[in-house]
Amino acid sequence: LPTSSLPKSDTYKSVFDYDKGAAIVVETGTTTSYRLLETLAERVLSRILSDSPAISATVKITKFGPPTAASVESASIEISARRPG
Repeated sequence: LPTSSLPKSDTYKSVFDYDKGAAIVVETGTTTSYRLLETLAERVLSRILSDSPAISATVKITKFGPPTAASVESASIEISARRPG
């Protein structure tokens, strides 16, 4: 949300619903199998922008123990987007 639209009081009425955000991540990540972190991140980002009042968002997806030739602990992708218009 832009700073100008932040709530003037300490209530949940006009801020991002974190339960809804968590539900979007879980639903998006469990209803379809994804081979690429980029695809999953794009789908989550798209859902957040379409199903919330956010005008922009950033999503970071991390896969622990990815199948790579080099031994790495994790791999991450981070993408950002703004609502059209």
